[in-house]
Amino acid sequence: MSRRALLACAAGLGLAACATGVALRPSEAQLASLRAAVPNADVAQIEPGRQLFTSRCAMCHAAPSPLSRPPEAWPSEVARMASRAHLDASQADQVSLYLQAVSQPEPGPTPRSTP
Repeated sequence: MSRRALLACAAGLGLAACATGVALRPSEAQLASLRAAVPNADVAQIEPGRQLFTSRCAMCHAAPSPLSRPPEAWPSEVARMASRAHLDASQADQVSLYLQAVSQPEPGPTPRSTP
């Protein structure tokens, strides 16, 4: 295999790894939890923030896992990094909303009571 082909293959694998590593989408349960704070939150409203997060946050470093912080921690973290990621206020809000959605705890099974 030629050097050019190897480089193209490596670049493609790298891009695929980036795209799948941080492209989480919120579950219906996570959206339902988010709606307590943002009543009309839906997937279409979350998607622009997901796209910005995967493109802008991975520009300079490995983007953190959305699960690495609780939902309430993300707005201040995004505000801290917004100028470095070249996000305007609206874009920062979109990224925050996305991160708050996908970092919502998933409901676990209901514990059974013992007789």
